[in-house]
Amino acid sequence: MLPFYRGRCIDMKLYMKERIVSLTDNFDIKDGRNKPVYRVKGKMFSIGRKFKIYDAQSNEELAQVSEKIVSLLPQMTVKVHGKTVTKIKKKLTLFKDRYKLTDIGWYIEGDIMDYRYSIYNEDKQRVAKIRKKLVSLSDSFVIDIEDKSIDPIYVVAVVLAIDMVRDKEREEIQEANS
Repeated sequence: MLPFYRGRCIDMKLYMKERIVSLTDNFDIKDGRNKPVYRVKGKMFSIGRKFKIYDAQSNEELAQVSEKIVSLLPQMTVKVHGKTVTKIKKKLTLFKDRYKLTDIGWYIEGDIMDYRYSIYNEDKQRVAKIRKKLVSLSDSFVIDIEDKSIDPIYVVAVVLAIDMVRDKEREEIQEANS
């Protein structure tokens, strides 16, 4: 169970644009007024991708998402405030991609490859809805957090981890086709 959110009030609809053509893998997650709420900094040249998420105002590190590289299927670890919150693992299925989020009781339904999915809690209530916005040279999407009792950083970190899984799978498909 995640802690009840008592932090500062922020817009629960966030906008994330990851630059595809970039040497740094750094980007902001903004609110509806186009103001940065979170700053994401990635390590591009490390073994296994790793991102840290910072509060855009205080520059305090809030979360970290890292890739487990010795895994047959993509696996990401999400830490919030220094504690491991969940691991996201792809499950082998015949017809549909399934992703397991350990320890927090969340699951994903929809198409992560096309940025049309939702995150649900163990009571089958939607926590957040993610949908794609088309913008040239970037992946841009809306994170609509519906469960106002959850600290948004948990959702943002999970969405970033899912995006990393998506990118890893896209790279593997491109390598197989070349």
